Parts: sequence; structure tokens; C-alpha cells
Amino acid sequence: MWKFVTVGVLGLVAVGAWGYVYNGDCSKRSLYSALKTVAAEQLRSPATATFEDANGAITLYSKDQCSIIVDGFVDSQNGFGATVRSSVSGVAKYAGGDYEVNVFVTSR
Repeated sequence: MWKFVTVGVLGLVAVGAWGYVYNGDCSKRSLYSALKTVAAEQLRSPATATFEDANGAITLYSKDQCSIIVDGFVDSQNGFGATVRSSVSGVAKYAGGDYEVNVFVTSR
């Protein structure tokens, strides 16, 4: 699996990213997994990330458009080891064998 991610900082609390995750399908589960992969890379401790269940986080799933819109949360450890909750908002699309993911992770 090859990933390409660019990162931008908006203010001091929001981190945005877009990227491509290759090899997948158009299922809701696969789209959410691709979005979580890109979002976790923006966290201080990606291995500790616990994302909201897909049913609560996905606000729109379009099988025809092969895309999801997500507005949820992730719990993960910060640099001091404390667990913090951050907002996750983004879009994941599947086209031509690749996922295109745009996501923002914002501290609450």
C-alpha cells in the first residue's frame, strides 16, 4: 500500500491533510478505513488512536458517488501521555482504484 500525504497547519489547533491510499473498494467500511489512516498520521501518537464507530461518524455515504463525509472524533494520547479527544472532519472518495482523502483533525 502506497501513501502520499501533505500536511498543512491552520492556526494552532487544526491540522489538515489530503492523500491517496491505493488498493481498495467502494464499501463504507473501506472508505472509513482510508480516512482513519490519513487522519491518524496527523496525531502525536497514531498507535493510540481510537476512532468513533463508523455508524456515528459517517454523516453521508453515497454508493453511487463512492464517497463518504465524516464528522466524528478520535481519542489519542498527546505528547504528555494524556488521552485527549479531537474532532475529525473529512471526505473520502474512491475512484479508479485509489482513495482520495481530505481530512481535518482539530483539538476540542
